[in-house]
Amino acid sequence: MEDVIQKRIIANERVIGKLANMVIRFQEMFEENTYAECLEQYTEIINEITGLEIDLNKNDFIEEISEKEYIQTEKQVNELQLKLNKIFEQINLMQEQLNSEKQKKKNREEYNTISKLIEDYPPTSETLV
Repeated sequence: MEDVIQKRIIANERVIGKLANMVIRFQEMFEENTYAECLEQYTEIINEITGLEIDLNKNDFIEEISEKEYIQTEKQVNELQLKLNKIFEQINLMQEQLNSEKQKKKNREEYNTISKLIEDYPPTSETLV
């Protein structure tokens, strides 16, 4: 955005410089030439000013579009950031669930191992007799 503003300032400075040069040239010509020549030069200056106005309007239009694109891009970035935050929350929740399931599996395996060991021994009713 700053680049656009800097370019616009530079463009405006160029326009102002061109306009100043045209006015100075016209004043010099007005003092030295006939009415017809001055009128011709005046017409050329008006055409140049019109062209400069068009350039300024283009710059305004480009700046407006750039600003809209900047705002739209910021909006999209914010939306993506929100989506990413939700995804990270889901990942963390799933990680917790995975850890819980791993612990359950480990407990189940330990239980099964212990139960197999216990099955290898006779029941206490048989051993006490």
